[in-house]
Amino acid sequence: MAAALAPDDRSRIYALHVARPVERGALGANDPRSDVSRRETLAPLLARAVELGRDVHPLTVTSSDAAETICEVARLKGANLIVMGWHRPVFRQSVLGGALERVMRGTDADVAVFIDKGLRSAPRRLLLPYMGTSHDRAALRLAVRLGRRTKSDLTILHVVSPERSKPVLEIEAGRLIETQTSEPLDDGATARLVVVESEDPLDTLLQRADDYDLVIVGIGDEWNLGPGVLGVRQERIAADTSASLLIVRGASGEAASVANGAFASRDR
Repeated sequence: MAAALAPDDRSRIYALHVARPVERGALGANDPRSDVSRRETLAPLLARAVELGRDVHPLTVTSSDAAETICEVARLKGANLIVMGWHRPVFRQSVLGGALERVMRGTDADVAVFIDKGLRSAPRRLLLPYMGTSHDRAALRLAVRLGRRTKSDLTILHVVSPERSKPVLEIEAGRLIETQTSEPLDDGATARLVVVESEDPLDTLLQRADDYDLVIVGIGDEWNLGPGVLGVRQERIAADTSASLLIVRGASGEAASVANGAFASRDR
């Protein structure tokens, strides 16, 4: 995922493993098995990088605070994008709590959280719900980049109220698509805007999401995950769809586009 979201093949990718401090035995000696385990943790990722022909720089850091360490290493390495994986089952539990939320709050880089629900190959059908937040715009930039690199078809879903007076966001979304897709997508891949009138944006998204391989969602401007419009209920989207999910929090300011590097983190 980090390779697919990187701007080009020259982007530097760091693979970070944050290891817990080693417990010492009765005699104060470290368990030698822990060192082997740490080396093996990144082995599958590095093997996959070789398959893709990508040069990945492995980093292993010992820390009792994974979130703080991820933010600090990203800052020191000048990372523009932090890619984190969600490895636990999604059953109505807090997806964006704990370390993930702290990383989102504590870094100036873009953050993409990948929730894998069985994606075994490059996604071919991408869905992006768009409500016009800065994080939606960041998600759109990454979605277009992902579409180009994986030769996927991207659908931007914009849900509007039947009583809307002016289709302001519809116009904005259309202009953004034109800007982001000024160059044609490769091998017949497409980007299209679908506008749907509905009183319930979330239910509209859930009705369509299962037809796609990957749903890309901007986190929304509200940090609490209580009632709100599309973009702040990622937990229900993650729990109620079979599609894999990529949750995007844009960088500070106007969710600046990713520039030079990608940064992959393995959250334990």
